[in-house]
Amino acid sequence: MNSLIIITTNEQGSQVVSARDLHEFLDVATPFNKWIVRMIEYGFDENTDYTRLDIFVQAQKAYDYAISLDMAKELSMIQRSEKGKQARKYFIDSEKQLKAIQEDRFSIPQTFADALRLAVDLEEQKQRLSDKNLMLNAAIEEQKPKVQLANHIMADDVTTHKVGQVAKILYGRGIPVMGSKNLYKEMRAFGMVFKGSTEPMQAAVNSGYLALKVNEIVGNNGRNIIKKQTLITNKGIEYLFKKMYKECTQSSLFN
Repeated sequence: MNSLIIITTNEQGSQVVSARDLHEFLDVATPFNKWIVRMIEYGFDENTDYTRLDIFVQAQKAYDYAISLDMAKELSMIQRSEKGKQARKYFIDSEKQLKAIQEDRFSIPQTFADALRLAVDLEEQKQRLSDKNLMLNAAIEEQKPKVQLANHIMADDVTTHKVGQVAKILYGRGIPVMGSKNLYKEMRAFGMVFKGSTEPMQAAVNSGYLALKVNEIVGNNGRNIIKKQTLITNKGIEYLFKKMYKECTQSSLFN
């Protein structure tokens, strides 16, 4: 059976699916955060029908829900759409398939040929699980830099970052920007920073993309010196990433 939506098994041995995956498959127009809250209000119980999970979406902390197949079937039916019918049938077929597998697993072979066939099947299942584990381990290793990047943004316990740090973050996400000097150049082009300056424009500050840090220090001559530093918020990082990713995509189309 082709996997329309990935079904996993939780620690209790129950089959669950991602509410975000279901929302995406159903092509629901309502944003996920509003949609899932409304769906839960139909009478579903936490830790019985669903479990809330903390995740990262585009380096921003977000949440998902691991929902039971029964809940997934009901949500699919509530949508009253062709996609909903398709998803509900898929979940029903998946349950039937699991039940058949479980019945086969506990059946006792009656002949030597059946026992031999069972041994071969078990060995094949063992090999498939081994191959799957290798693939999962490879995927985990591949995702490590992205997870570290997300943790870097979230675990800094700050809402702003230095321009040089953001240049490294964007470069790690595939944006070809080298150093703070080049990033300042891009921000000037986007109208976020004054031309010939490193200070943010008020519109960028009001939008929550940039912040201006002002420090007053005492110089060697005893006079107070005002130092200003432009900082980029998490919201600003995502804004820059989208703008620069779009530019990279468009330029690659014409090269």
